[in-house]
Amino acid sequence: GWQPPAGWPPPPGPGSEPPVAAARRRRGPGAGCGLIAVLVIFGVVGLVAFGIFRAVQTAIPDRAVPDTRTGTVDAPVTVAYDDAQLRLTVTGAQAQPGGGWDDETGRPTLLVAMTIDRVDDGSAQVHVPFIDWSFTPSDGTGPVDVDIVSGFEPDLTSVTLGAGESATGFLAFETPATGGRLELAGDRYDDPPLVAWELAATPAAPVAGVLGEPVQPQIGRPPFTVTLTSTAWADQAGVDAWQPPASGSFLVADLTLTSAGGDGSEWVDSSAFVFVPTGGAAIPVVAADVVSSAESFAAVPPGGSAPIRAVFDAATGPGALELRDAGGRTMVSWPVS
Repeated sequence: GWQPPAGWPPPPGPGSEPPVAAARRRRGPGAGCGLIAVLVIFGVVGLVAFGIFRAVQTAIPDRAVPDTRTGTVDAPVTVAYDDAQLRLTVTGAQAQPGGGWDDETGRPTLLVAMTIDRVDDGSAQVHVPFIDWSFTPSDGTGPVDVDIVSGFEPDLTSVTLGAGESATGFLAFETPATGGRLELAGDRYDDPPLVAWELAATPAAPVAGVLGEPVQPQIGRPPFTVTLTSTAWADQAGVDAWQPPASGSFLVADLTLTSAGGDGSEWVDSSAFVFVPTGGAAIPVVAADVVSSAESFAAVPPGGSAPIRAVFDAATGPGALELRDAGGRTMVSWPVS
């Protein structure tokens, strides 16, 4: 005869649902609606945030990307580079048969001569690394990076300039190509090049020397000029030799080396010279223990000169005195009678 308190569900009758199960069933739809409401709120917040992002993105102006400038040989072109203004002047391109004059292993190289001037008055230095330069041969073989150990001096593979400063030198690309496109990269990896030049290289060739006149070698491009000041035939006493010449005579060549704008001293040994008799094979300089001479090598300081003497055990007769690079290529040839 017990009666439940007011508000309590009536006791179950036959076949009815237990009170706890009924309560759980009634709570089920409420919990689901709450979850849906939370998801809807998150969705609305996300849409609002996305809308704000798009509005801000639209309000920011696009970064101006300059078109690629077209450069020509001997015509300066000015570009904005890394918050600086650089004036670039390509003065020519040369196809070299190898590396620098003292490089024994160099392969064919395309050499670009250039001057870089910093023309703005910014207080910070600007750096132009070698990775921003590339050369694409016109034969379709693909881009070539700068050769940072080519041996050509002065090199422009890594240039740092302050306001008003400039640098002159070479960019070297290890390729047998004689024509193609030189490019300076833009500020970002996906930008077009800042400037490009279409180049046709002139093959480097031996230079014909004249007695008494300074000459600048082209093959190997050493940073000095060479002047043949005199040649003479002599006997053992004439060169203060330790033994008589096997050929019957010595050829003595006196030369002067003069710096042509190099940044450091250049060391040149007399072994860089050979004498080639007409119709014969090249004759190297005599060994150091045959002729004692303090001028068998030269140290050429920047802006200075130095004498050098080359002595050959050679029979009297016409031929040519040659200056050769480390790879054995003739750089300069002087006639000898």
